[in-house]
Amino acid sequence: MIFNPAIENILNEMVSSEVITNEQQGLCKLILFSFQNKINLPNYLKVDMNTLQELISKLVYSRLIERDYDLQGNVQLSLPLYIDAVEEEVTEINTTNVKAFVEANINTYRALFSKQKKGTTGLRHGSLGDKQACIDKLIKWFKKTKFKYSWKEVLSSTEYYVSLQKPNNYQYLQNADYFIYKNNRSNLSVYIEESKNPQTNTNWNREHI
Repeated sequence: MIFNPAIENILNEMVSSEVITNEQQGLCKLILFSFQNKINLPNYLKVDMNTLQELISKLVYSRLIERDYDLQGNVQLSLPLYIDAVEEEVTEINTTNVKAFVEANINTYRALFSKQKKGTTGLRHGSLGDKQACIDKLIKWFKKTKFKYSWKEVLSSTEYYVSLQKPNNYQYLQNADYFIYKNNRSNLSVYIEESKNPQTNTNWNREHI
């Protein structure tokens, strides 16, 4: 299990923003550090309640946390704190084996768009995409990007993208085949780069390959 990069992205953006106070920035940094290192916040931590409530409201607005109305005053994370780590790369994909590799591993990719990653029921109707379209587009994508990305990067960045859609109940989740390519644009490429540079704004940055 690894720390969810989507949470790190939200907290880093909050720290670098101008909408929170210095005290709230310090608290965000402390929260991020505790999550990354799997430790509890110190018991001696003293925080002004108004400052804390303002920060909570901003974190709710950012969709990092949500209010639990069954337990008055409580909040909970909207995203999983830790996600499954992707297994180490075992095959170098190249022009010789790309077709066979993609055909053999396409179900693993499409399963990321399904409930409990079982590959049967989509997180949203149609989100698994057409299997053959996924195969054809991934082969095209690997060739277009000149095999500079690994299979591990494909899976981890896709999982990162899917995790970002949970707060909206996957309403805007792209189909698995469209995520690779739609209208000659690849969100797969965008999110691989964003996972390396989490400050990138995916709402506006789209790579055309």
